[in-house]
Amino acid sequence: MGRPSIGGFDHVLVGLLGKAAGVDPTRINYVVHAGGGEVLASALGRHVTTAVSGYNEFSDQVRTGKLRALAVSGAGRIPGFDVPTLKESGLDVALVNWRGIVTSPETRPADRKALTEAVGVMVKSPLWHEALKKRGWQDFYQNSDEFSGFLTEQQAQISNALKDVGILK
Repeated sequence: MGRPSIGGFDHVLVGLLGKAAGVDPTRINYVVHAGGGEVLASALGRHVTTAVSGYNEFSDQVRTGKLRALAVSGAGRIPGFDVPTLKESGLDVALVNWRGIVTSPETRPADRKALTEAVGVMVKSPLWHEALKKRGWQDFYQNSDEFSGFLTEQQAQISNALKDVGILK
């Protein structure tokens, strides 16, 4: 299994997949690479049997038939990319590589409110929707209260997965 970074998103996903498939996640040969380019080269050169990456890193090779996509890790399919989710493939796993905007706990309430409102406006803009489409991203926008709850859930899921792969005690 090729992918960069020990303990990163993709390693967490591999741990969740192993556990869902009844495989001891510590027994998976997780080959670390310096970056996505090396992972792609390793997959294309058949130096690893499988690789985990974001949609944009492998989509061109999948579309040209150089690589075969087995599943996507999100709760839903990627529009225009006829690949099943992990759940559709029989593994009870859903994990999305998300990004967020955070501030210090000391941020003044008025500044937090202004930032929250600005992001709320931005995600409704045509420019944002164009960026989503261009990059093949799905829109998982959550307001600050929803995001706070999501972070709590993610911390638990990721901590457990990192324990399963032997990184956390």
